[in-house]
Amino acid sequence: MLVCGRCGRRLTVRYKGNGGIYPVYECNGLRHDHLATTTCVAARCDLFDRTVSQRVLEIFQGEHFHLGLQALEELESRQGTVDQQWQLRIQRAQYEADLAQRRYEQVDPANRLVAASLEARWNEALEHLEKTRQQSVEAQGRTSPTVTPEKRQEIRMLSHDVPRL
Repeated sequence: MLVCGRCGRRLTVRYKGNGGIYPVYECNGLRHDHLATTTCVAARCDLFDRTVSQRVLEIFQGEHFHLGLQALEELESRQGTVDQQWQLRIQRAQYEADLAQRRYEQVDPANRLVAASLEARWNEALEHLEKTRQQSVEAQGRTSPTVTPEKRQEIRMLSHDVPRL
């Protein structure tokens, strides 16, 4: 999150002093490019960490959690639309299978060639119906989990206490 004021690169953490127990933000961009012999910037982490964490907490106020909940509700709404589309596909396949069955049943049994072709169409329609049902079940298995009202309330409560979170 911190950027060097001299070279524009991101600061990295180095551990120094007493066996490497003191973290320091440091930039070696110019030294790495052989444009300088010293580091661009070096500062103790504890001086920046408080300021950075306060800024992060300012950014992540409760309204951001509410936006997340709204996005989740939108995803659930879209999933409902997808489920409805699958139901319409199944209904269409069922209608085609029923239509093929009626046509087969209405044919004159003496006309074997027509009866055989209508029976093949009916079998194809039944296979298509079964395949559509299986695809629907697989698609519903891949859906995102829904959030219960209790979980929503818990998220709303946490959104008011971001520092504790």
